[in-house]
Amino acid sequence: MTGKMDAENLIDAPQKHGVNDQKVHVPQDSLADQLRYPVSAEGKIRFDPYRLLNEGREVVLFHEKKNIGVVQRRTDILAEHGTYLVPTIIASRIILDSPQAHVPEFMLYKARIAAVRHKEVVQTARKEGVKFAFGTDAGSICNDHGDQAREFAYLMEYGLTTMEALCSATINAAELLHMKKEVGSLEAGKYADIVAFDGDPFEDITVMQHPDFVMKGGTVYKENGTPVYGCLL
Repeated sequence: MTGKMDAENLIDAPQKHGVNDQKVHVPQDSLADQLRYPVSAEGKIRFDPYRLLNEGREVVLFHEKKNIGVVQRRTDILAEHGTYLVPTIIASRIILDSPQAHVPEFMLYKARIAAVRHKEVVQTARKEGVKFAFGTDAGSICNDHGDQAREFAYLMEYGLTTMEALCSATINAAELLHMKKEVGSLEAGKYADIVAFDGDPFEDITVMQHPDFVMKGGTVYKENGTPVYGCLL
């Protein structure tokens, strides 16, 4: 994207094919400033309380005539509109915390930048009352499926309390996905989705990485730390 006209074309083109929302990548002068900004096909941010609006402290605001607006450094917009922030800290930290993976230097460089920004964004957003939901980016580099519970420790390292971190993956995530009536808490009428641990996450959050018991929809998939394969037959 080289200028205003290109930006307008990026916004207009998908709308012609029935796409309501899109992500426009706005290149900056340096790698350190590269971020992706979600925008609506109408050319302006639509403040949906269930949609993540930014992946950093900058939020790009578009005028109604689809002119590129100023970049505003603020997270209070998220709190004002009840929008969830899904930090997904693990996406950058897992690269930095996996020296055995021999990740190329350019990726380490970008991960270092992202990690610093993540911490700043999470701490600022929390002070401003932004709601958090749990992200994993599962399957990305160094981030194998099954390791995503490491995000709990990262969230706490960056300023969330234990309860806030746990709620981000349960009741908050359910609300973000418009599924609060079905999942997210143990209540009558909801799916019987239960995980249990041999330890107290309020004493050691890393116990979340080792579930001892897993039930999904009333079916037991793991018991006493051992997978129950019969439920898959």
